[in-house]
Amino acid sequence: MSLYYKKIREQLGHELIFMPSVAAIIKNKQGDILSRINGQ
Repeated sequence: MSLYYKKIREQLGHELIFMPSVAAIIKNKQGDILSRINGQ
């Protein structure tokens, strides 16, 4: 757990924390999945 969420957890206790996120699969015209590893 990141330090950011640890600090929030200390303040909120067992209350639910919403953590918005996004995921996507990007394909080219041929249907190949395009990927990037470690921000490269």
